[in-house]
Amino acid sequence: MKDIGSGKVLKSNSQSKVFINFADHGATGLIAFPSDMLYADDFNNAINYMYANAMYEQMVIYIEACESGSMLKDY
Repeated sequence: MKDIGSGKVLKSNSQSKVFINFADHGATGLIAFPSDMLYADDFNNAINYMYANAMYEQMVIYIEACESGSMLKDY
């Protein structure tokens, strides 16, 4: 993951309660940051990785953006 993202990593475990809040712009299948975008496939892959590796006990995801429902359409 060198040179990708800010380098900040969530160091959670199987007892962690994770809250994800995003409020900004979005479109079908993506949410937009000032200089980049996060696509639904990448977001879902990260959530699935966290589940498979017991990186949380409970997770709440709150997305306030246009077309935000498309980020988790299969869940």
